[in-house]
Amino acid sequence: CGAHGHIPCRPLDSILASVGFAAANFLSLDVEGAEHLVLKASDPGQFDLAMVEFVGRPEASQAQAHRLLMRANFTRVRSLRVHNSLVFAKRHLAVRPPML
Repeated sequence: CGAHGHIPCRPLDSILASVGFAAANFLSLDVEGAEHLVLKASDPGQFDLAMVEFVGRPEASQAQAHRLLMRANFTRVRSLRVHNSLVFAKRHLAVRPPML
């Protein structure tokens, strides 16, 4: 605690490309209120599903992240609940699960 240091950062696009991927199926994002910055610096459209931690985040940050995902053709999956997070899926994937 209390130590400061340099933490290298790269856009998600760059990380995916460095391991030979153009896209991935799932993104889980919890970066302590900077979720909108991660989404802004990358192409969220490279993912099919995104789970984003929102609880305890500033409302402006939440709204920005939500807008960025909507612009990338995502919709919120309200039928899927994850503690402290919201789940988004590409619009063509967001179908209602069958009732059990």
